[in-house]
Amino acid sequence: MLLNERLDPLVRGAARVAVAGCAAAALAGTAVGVAAAAPGENLPEDCLQFSADGETWGGDEVIDWVPIVPVPGGVEKHAEFQVRNHCDTPGKVQVYAGKWEVTKGASAVLRADLDGVEGTTVTLGPANEGDYGILVGETSTLVTDDALDVALYVGIPADETVQDFDITPGWSLALEETAPVDGGDGGDGGADSATGSLGSLFGSLGIDGAFGSSSNSGTGIGFGSSDLLGSLGSLTGLDSPVVNVGSLAS
Repeated sequence: MLLNERLDPLVRGAARVAVAGCAAAALAGTAVGVAAAAPGENLPEDCLQFSADGETWGGDEVIDWVPIVPVPGGVEKHAEFQVRNHCDTPGKVQVYAGKWEVTKGASAVLRADLDGVEGTTVTLGPANEGDYGILVGETSTLVTDDALDVALYVGIPADETVQDFDITPGWSLALEETAPVDGGDGGDGGADSATGSLGSLFGSLGIDGAFGSSSNSGTGIGFGSSDLLGSLGSLTGLDSPVVNVGSLAS
């Protein structure tokens, strides 16, 4: 007897309903302004808009990246811009080190200041190499067209001695759906100091990532490229330039 013939009819029916439900959810997620997630999951990429002046809104191509040369013990501003939630579902903005890399076994630090609040410094290096999708910071809830300032910083630990290496921050943003506040009103923006991972998103989709952890930067999820995240409509990978660190003063 074939395996399918041994399945209980109710089980087969439940499987068909589950597949249909997943397909319907995927189709719903293609419309801007329509929530395709549940609290704790990421909204469609088009819900997140960017602006250089707070007046004209669009994609992340509006970001002006600053050429920087960080020095040990300090951080330099890599970019400054505004973001907003352009969908009808409340959500919080999250900043990640996506597909990051620091060459030659060196270390780097990232920080995201959100809505004028200084963020927590996160270290990238050999201790968490391959742990991609590290949460650098997140805001409180934003409702439709709520906007806030974002400033991204890249630096080097004070004790770094490696010479002439490259830092690829892999800056990426997501808009995670939050539960309505006070009967449907969202929060007032602002930032929360947080580190964490994208594990819950991929777990809910049944995607098995390569997980790891670090004491100062939360947990990351291993993925082959930012294309995987983009195909899920979960993260907006910013076109951030590589930061080159030359010879460090001894």
